[in-house]
Amino acid sequence: MTRRNWKRWISLLLAAILLTALLTSCSGGSTQTDDLPGASSASRYEEEVIRLVNEIREDHGLEPLSTNSAIMAAAHARLKELDLSPSHTRPDGTSYYTILPEYGLSPYAPGGENLAFGYRTPQEAVNGWMNSPGHRANILKEGITLIGVGYNPSKNYWVQVFTH
Repeated sequence: MTRRNWKRWISLLLAAILLTALLTSCSGGSTQTDDLPGASSASRYEEEVIRLVNEIREDHGLEPLSTNSAIMAAAHARLKELDLSPSHTRPDGTSYYTILPEYGLSPYAPGGENLAFGYRTPQEAVNGWMNSPGHRANILKEGITLIGVGYNPSKNYWVQVFTH
């Protein structure tokens, strides 16, 4: 390789690195489901789960839950962890709630986590949770104000994270 070709190769490599860094910073680093197959449908499904949960809470005289980027990021992180440990125990052996402070959320507030596997629609997942006493209790828990939802459409994994 000649010196001129070497310089051209280095210039192209640096341009690619800069472009990648620019795209990553513009997208916010993509902590959501953007890197999953069917990401746009996943986002719509997650929004629908939140809507359904709030409808149920309203029917039971409870305040609706809101969401924010921090709790959604925590839910998406837990979603990715389900591949390694499909349970409320994280891959490092700690409980699900230890993810909350990693996203600036309190692990000491009233909260909970609901997992579901195999359901294909938001309605099916929410019905499954409502037919399980522990999951139902999380959805209807007083004192929680935030909900994060993650959905992996290629595996039909669902996660809800609740906190205050």
